[in-house]
Amino acid sequence: MARTPQKSRRVRRARPTHPIITISSTKTTTRTTATTTPLPANTIIVPTAAGDTPSAPTNTLENPTPTLKEPAMDSFTLLPVTIDESSKSLLERPSASPTPGLSAALADLNNLHRSLLQFDNAIPPPPGLINPKRSAQINKLRESGNAAFRKQQFNEAIKLYTYALEMCLTRPPWEQSALVREEASMIYSNRAQANIASRNWADGMCDAEMSCGLKPKDNVKAWYRRALCLKEMGKLEDAREVLEMGSEWEIENQGKTDGDLRALLRDVAKALEEKEEKEKAVAA
Repeated sequence: MARTPQKSRRVRRARPTHPIITISSTKTTTRTTATTTPLPANTIIVPTAAGDTPSAPTNTLENPTPTLKEPAMDSFTLLPVTIDESSKSLLERPSASPTPGLSAALADLNNLHRSLLQFDNAIPPPPGLINPKRSAQINKLRESGNAAFRKQQFNEAIKLYTYALEMCLTRPPWEQSALVREEASMIYSNRAQANIASRNWADGMCDAEMSCGLKPKDNVKAWYRRALCLKEMGKLEDAREVLEMGSEWEIENQGKTDGDLRALLRDVAKALEEKEEKEKAVAA
């Protein structure tokens, strides 16, 4: 006689709960909860199976590791520290009142220094060092752009100036920022002139503005090119404002190198007068 198959039943087991043990200075209390509640900072959760008795917790807050106390921001504390010239390690000098945690902090710093020396990549040199090869390549690209500009190959000149800018602006951060500003300002001004020759007024204005921002003083060409682009775009008032600003920066060289600025300022002022007369005639 064949047996009738029976349906299998699923037995759902109760999920074990997590007793929460709260450590206090007076006593230890144990409670079981199934909900998520905010816990104080000194609470430790010990997962155990249901029905088990949790082991006695260990209070990790006792005998903490001494740390170097940070002084207030408005105070200065001279620490008794010296350097071992042979091992290049920092050492604590003997003192009548030793600083708590100073030895541990110096040990961590010395361990970090030794671990950095094990890497293949060289540690960055101190500020002030300049890579002469990169400087030579940047100057070569800029001179190539100038040669292309003299041949009236303006698009080629713009491309070469862009390459020079990319190489200049990607210098390592530990090199002198003044050198980067000087190089970038010159290249931006040259690329602005190439854009002006190609009648790319907006691009030329942006390049000249960057050049003025990097080097506002002794940069007459950039101020002139920036104002010229604004004038060609019909922004006469902005052009006059830029020319006046450039003249203020070149106040020490007044009458020497600002001749182009003053000439362009007269042209812009005349164009503004003609514009106002036309507007009055139309309004009448």
